[in-house]
Amino acid sequence: MIRKIDHPEKITVICFTPDSQFLITGGEDNSCKIWELSTGKLIQVLIEHDGPITSIAVPNNNSLVISGSKDKLAIIWSFKDGSVMHKLSAHNDYLVKVMQKLALSL
Repeated sequence: MIRKIDHPEKITVICFTPDSQFLITGGEDNSCKIWELSTGKLIQVLIEHDGPITSIAVPNNNSLVISGSKDKLAIIWSFKDGSVMHKLSAHNDYLVKVMQKLALSL
């Protein structure tokens, strides 16, 4: 069980993985954090956004994390090591929703 979720600023979005083994939080600190629910441990911190996180999605196989932000970017991350796989930057305004289907088409 997670006792404390440590974001220095407000948490703006949470997302469970489809298998319910992980929780991903996003916040006004511009980061996403991946938590293992069985142990409560923080396993990844995803930092690349320049604005608060507004949306998170994870496809069914837990291979990717997709985050959207007020910085007008959608970022596709490797779930395994937290590396950035793609940055989608051609948006005119901040993103309010990213979806699992995006990752399935990549």
